[in-house]
Amino acid sequence: MSPPPPLRDPRVEALVAWAQSGDQPLDDRGSAALAALQDSPPDERTAAALAVAAAAAYARVALRGPRDLHAGHALVRLLGALGEAGPIELVRLLERIHYHHARRRITRELTAAGQRLGVTHAELEDRFGGPVLAADLTMSVPVGSFEALVSISDDVRRVRTSWRGLDGAPVQRRPARAVDDPDALALLRAERRRLQTHLSDLRRRLEDAMMTGRSWSADEWARRMLGDPLRSALTHRMIWRVERDDLSIPALLETDGLRDVHGDRVDIDAGAYVALWHPAQDPTLQPAWADRLAVLGIKQPIDQADREITLAQAPTISFGSRPPVAQMPMRGFLRQRGWEMPHLGRFHAVPEATRQVTSGGPVAVLLLEQQDDNEETVQVKALKFDSADGRQLDATQLPPALVSETARDVLGALHAAGLTHTRASPQSPAKHMT
Repeated sequence: MSPPPPLRDPRVEALVAWAQSGDQPLDDRGSAALAALQDSPPDERTAAALAVAAAAAYARVALRGPRDLHAGHALVRLLGALGEAGPIELVRLLERIHYHHARRRITRELTAAGQRLGVTHAELEDRFGGPVLAADLTMSVPVGSFEALVSISDDVRRVRTSWRGLDGAPVQRRPARAVDDPDALALLRAERRRLQTHLSDLRRRLEDAMMTGRSWSADEWARRMLGDPLRSALTHRMIWRVERDDLSIPALLETDGLRDVHGDRVDIDAGAYVALWHPAQDPTLQPAWADRLAVLGIKQPIDQADREITLAQAPTISFGSRPPVAQMPMRGFLRQRGWEMPHLGRFHAVPEATRQVTSGGPVAVLLLEQQDDNEETVQVKALKFDSADGRQLDATQLPPALVSETARDVLGALHAAGLTHTRASPQSPAKHMT
């Protein structure tokens, strides 16, 4: 990726020169330039050049990891405070970075920038993230005398690549002569990765919204969810709740408007709000929605109509007398889902994992039991919820979607740790736990 002109700021020029110099950590000249930028921020128009340096800092170096994690974090902080151009570059940078600590730092700066600019992190991503797709969810990349067609799968979960000649004739596999244009192939790989990351982020945000119950006004929902071909495709495959007055009606956006599970039209007006439907809100509707989606031939981008759910019937959710499970894969799964879980052993005497479920909202606490004879395993005992000030909450009084999604994390972690569990079918979806 070629950096844009750095506007003749010698500090920015020094960092760009370092970014293009190899794989060494930031040198003395670069460190001095970075310190000077922190004391006196540059022009907003240098954001793209600084993003090139940040990407270089987070680039993987064999046997070492990120090239210079601390320099990357410092550049991200600079970009977060750099008008609107900085956050735009952070959105694009987030699509290319895969290190957990780097992504967490970028996300934190985007959240702060969104608060400063008066928009949410998700809105910044919607506005500036992702490659531009055609109406049929494809993107064409010329490679020599051929054309690679990057497309979205029918269930809007994966990215695929097909090939054709410049005359439009399909080619069964990647042509051998494509290697004659390595730059075009590198661009193709980068664009495919970028699109897959963007798609994964959009799907994750749908799951988050389904758990938190976030809603939008009718106008805002239409503007954000139908703003580009990819988001529109996702939106048309999901079940939404139309809320007005005291009514909440699950509906699917079909070609002629919103329709309920029976196919009857659902009217929406300017005073209505729209949110994603979660099956824990009414498990009895799951079979009917699964049938309707099947009739319409709709494959959902995330599990919704056939989602396994857990309904709390006691203040604390018990996981029974399950056998101990391997600690490391369980810990890895939970950490990916936003949980904090130390490695439990002789130096960690608090056998629990925690997750801040929503900002300022409940804290999920997973109670564990250490195995005296084997530090590599733990036993899952129960799941409870505490308020932000530490008071225990009654799980039966919390939103069903929030409880179900938190329990789903735990079941997923148990599965990752090698303990199989029975997935509920759409015909009997609810797993009632006490």
